[in-house]
Amino acid sequence: MKQSVLLLLFLSTLFYLPSCCTLVPDQSKCADNGDGDDDDDNLVSETTLEASGRWEPGGGKDYNSYRNDQYLIDVIANNVTININLTSPETAKGQIFLVDDKGTSIESSRSGVDVTIEDAFIVEKGTYRIVATTGEFNIGDYQMKVTGKNIENLRQIPVTAFDASDEWESGGGYEQNSFRNHHYTFVNNQVNSYVDITLESLQEARGRVIIVNDAGTKIEDSNTASLSSVTGFLIINPGTYTIVASVEERHIGNYNLTLYGEEGVITDFTRIASASYKKDGTWTLGKGHSHDKEVGNPEYSFEVETPNTYVDLTLDATEAARGKIHLLNEARTKIEDSGTAAAVSIDAFLVIQPGKYYVVVSTEEGAIGDYTLKLFAKEGTILNGLREE
Repeated sequence: MKQSVLLLLFLSTLFYLPSCCTLVPDQSKCADNGDGDDDDDNLVSETTLEASGRWEPGGGKDYNSYRNDQYLIDVIANNVTININLTSPETAKGQIFLVDDKGTSIESSRSGVDVTIEDAFIVEKGTYRIVATTGEFNIGDYQMKVTGKNIENLRQIPVTAFDASDEWESGGGYEQNSFRNHHYTFVNNQVNSYVDITLESLQEARGRVIIVNDAGTKIEDSNTASLSSVTGFLIINPGTYTIVASVEERHIGNYNLTLYGEEGVITDFTRIASASYKKDGTWTLGKGHSHDKEVGNPEYSFEVETPNTYVDLTLDATEAARGKIHLLNEARTKIEDSGTAAAVSIDAFLVIQPGKYYVVVSTEEGAIGDYTLKLFAKEGTILNGLREE
């Protein structure tokens, strides 16, 4: 009898199944129980997750660029191996990056039309980022496949693109405070977010993007080109930031500006309105480069309403009547002047105190010719524009 009981106990061990699994017809694998023990991972089915998209345009090999497509994927067990494949056309060769939750790239592929990250080993479960990149400003479609065990919920991070198109009336050079350049603001709503900004300058102009924080400090700028960009720029603190679309001095022409960022994180993209005021005149007989009222050079005035206002003044004349600008305060003390040439300017001059200011335009003794004087400033800071004295 005792031998019969022992035999039954021995036979029962042959048919013991782990408690986490249930045998199902045509299936011999089950999910990890999530306790960090991966001994049963060989029972988990392999999964393929797919995505497709289009770069319009690409952000280069920067995995923080929102011109590249960003995806999140959940890895639900420790010690997982995955493969990621990306296919794209010859005109938009792709590259893949696998990024951890600290923002560090832990694997990447080569660049090509059919590329793969093979056997990427992920030690800890969690949410990871997969970035499908292509060359900067490339346009094209792609398909992506992620294969492995214990992976789920592949989803794209939504991106917002804000567009603006306008015309420079007279470029302010690459001066961030010049209102001959164009200013935009946006709000960053979270810590450590990334933005891309592209500036396409038409009519063969060379533009530059400048980013300024709410203290008025430049924190980044782009290359200078007809197609320039700030790519994958990290903004650490929430707040309001300014984008300056700048172009070479006195350039007239159109541009297209685009800001890219994560949807809901980058918001409230707005143009800061600027104003310009113009006066045409003629030197009938030049009296030299004096700002003294008694000399009788043409004189104009404007009133500043807002403290700490930046103003630009430009004077366009001819080689036969080379001009100069003199800027005077209300006490008629000269506070700034330009050089002497057919085209001169005072760029981004900071007027600290509100009040009345005078502009004297002079030319060389005996010179005769026409001129155009312009004043540029932020809209609402100048009262009644330029007035002839």
